Amino acid sequence: MDATHSVFERGFRLLRQDIMNIPEEFALCFLGILVETGKTALIKSATEDRLTQEDTKIHIENLRRAVSEESYFKNQSFAVSLWIALAHTIATNKGVKPAELRRAFENRLSEIFPAPLAERLFRYTFKVLEKRYGEVKSHEDAIRELEEHRKNRRAILTKYGCLSQISPTKTRLRGTDTWFVPCPQCKLEKRCDKNTKKFHCACGFKSAYPFPLDPAA
Repeated sequence: MDATHSVFERGFRLLRQDIMNIPEEFALCFLGILVETGKTALIKSATEDRLTQEDTKIHIENLRRAVSEESYFKNQSFAVSLWIALAHTIATNKGVKPAELRRAFENRLSEIFPAPLAERLFRYTFKVLEKRYGEVKSHEDAIRELEEHRKNRRAILTKYGCLSQISPTKTRLRGTDTWFVPCPQCKLEKRCDKNTKKFHCACGFKSAYPFPLDPAA
């Protein structure tokens, strides 16, 4: 069971237990994961857990009901999720025209959110986040921001029982600090350390590490 499937499976269990009292921070965190991985990952996980597409639709609707619309535009971690989703869309649609690329990203959002909200998030990503994250940053700054994003997410998922209380984010192995990094393509986590120069995943994804700052790289 990979990391993403494990989170979805435990998240589904929590949703089934108390669908009327879903904490907004959990719902926003879970929706951020869906934005990053795409609805396809959710459907795959749901199929493995013997859930129907109607079940997944209901789960998404319950999550959305727990979040006020303005919270999407005020939460820093969700903003990073949108930017990561855009980077994934670019990486998986290389060579397409800009209009087609924007359409692919818009479709990614509309699979999860109703049309008016999806359109608003689409405009927010290109008009606001592009200015915020489109600036050239050093590898250290980019890694620091992503690590903060993952740290905040892990804290929320751990709080609600979707991750082990003993965080595997950072361990000590033979005197070397190591950490887990999710694959940008499939989200399976790989152990890395300060000497890691290349990132190879079982799904076929290959990249220099730390990952290039250009989302299209």
